[in-house]
Amino acid sequence: NSMKSVTSQIWPEIKPYKGRFLWLLVLGALVSAFKSAAPALLKELTATWSLSSPTDEQLQLAYLIPIAIAVTWVLSNIGRYYQMNWMKYTTDLITVNLRRKLMEKYLTLNLGFLQQFSRGSGGLISRMINDVLVIQNGIYKIADMLREPFVTIAMLGYLLYLDCTLTIFVVITLPIVAFILRQVARSLRKYGHQNQDT
Repeated sequence: NSMKSVTSQIWPEIKPYKGRFLWLLVLGALVSAFKSAAPALLKELTATWSLSSPTDEQLQLAYLIPIAIAVTWVLSNIGRYYQMNWMKYTTDLITVNLRRKLMEKYLTLNLGFLQQFSRGSGGLISRMINDVLVIQNGIYKIADMLREPFVTIAMLGYLLYLDCTLTIFVVITLPIVAFILRQVARSLRKYGHQNQDT
């Protein structure tokens, strides 16, 4: 319910930039596609290099694949740079607009409220700077949310293509391994405190 309330408050601020967010979503998908192509290209390169007597076509492929890997990484990083840069610029615009609205609201309040406000003028300034900064960082994280799911889906699809049984086994055992590692880390912290006390 609180998440719905926050979303309903933030959405009017994001709505004017929804076209830009859609473009950033497409750019994130392209970045993910370029990044996800690298393992397949590396596998193809390894297979080509391991041939004892490659044909001329396979030799040409062995020279072209490293160039393709370099191009995909360059394009991926250029796309990521532009996505992060535009996301930062958009969040700055939203933040400036929020701070302007807050300032306009403060100026309409009567002096009695300002004097009786529990945290004083420092609390109002904190809301304008720190609270809006939390919103800014949250919106900025949308760039990762737009990009990383595509990478995850593409990599998982490629792993399923390589070895379906092993991938399913790893996905099933991953939560168990994570639980065991968390328990071990917790016990190590406990013994670490005991060692420090000793």
